[in-house]
Amino acid sequence: MTCSFRKIGVYAPLVAVVVAIAAPMAAAAVTDTFTGTTIAPYWTVLADDPATLSLEQNDQLNVLATGPGSASNDAIYLSNGPAGFRLKTDGDFLITIDYAVTSFTGTGSIALDLGVGKDLDGQDSAAIGFMCSSNPLFNQGLGAAYRINDVETSVPINYVPASGTLLVQYEAATDTLTLGLNDANEFHRVGVANLVRDTWDAESLWVSFGARGQGLVFSGGNATLDNLNIVGHISEIPEPTTLALILTGGFLAIVNRRRRRSG
Repeated sequence: MTCSFRKIGVYAPLVAVVVAIAAPMAAAAVTDTFTGTTIAPYWTVLADDPATLSLEQNDQLNVLATGPGSASNDAIYLSNGPAGFRLKTDGDFLITIDYAVTSFTGTGSIALDLGVGKDLDGQDSAAIGFMCSSNPLFNQGLGAAYRINDVETSVPINYVPASGTLLVQYEAATDTLTLGLNDANEFHRVGVANLVRDTWDAESLWVSFGARGQGLVFSGGNATLDNLNIVGHISEIPEPTTLALILTGGFLAIVNRRRRRSG
């Protein structure tokens, strides 16, 4: 994401060079290198204030910021597009995305995030993010957070490099969600047990990634996300069985109306 400072009214979309999305319950992979300018059908875009914080694609996902906007602006991609999907929790999954922040100058802060959620409004959700801030007491670092019924718990992890690979990993056997960096340093990750299936009671999860700005005004710098990769049990939305039921129900309703009219 390039922290560019021009005002844009619409964000250019994002493209996935994807993929294999298999039938529900089958292991599959989604890969997005953000080439091109057309959003892939897997994603929809949420931007709380696109005039001040948004995303655009240029062989990577770029942050565009004019700030300051509201206290907390989101600009994220969600996996609930017209050909969207969820990750099933009956098996393991792994999500990674590269991040980089260079030459950050300005006021406020920006975070590059990767997360999962049971619901689209984030009441039961978890994310890992790298943050850069103008606050000299916390210039940059990694942090994780999870929500239960919209009550958030934050977990600071460690000072980390300004570029790396964010990771969200799930181990079904132990119901453990791991948030952190995809590297060899165990202090760059935190595991939250008994959260996904036990506490959230989630059979499947949405995927999200993007940026958050807090009182953000840029005077220089770049922020990017690239090379998203997801491996797990992927369920298409709507699932073929569900779609068949919807279509059958609609057909039966039409038939019943015709019968009533003819009677």
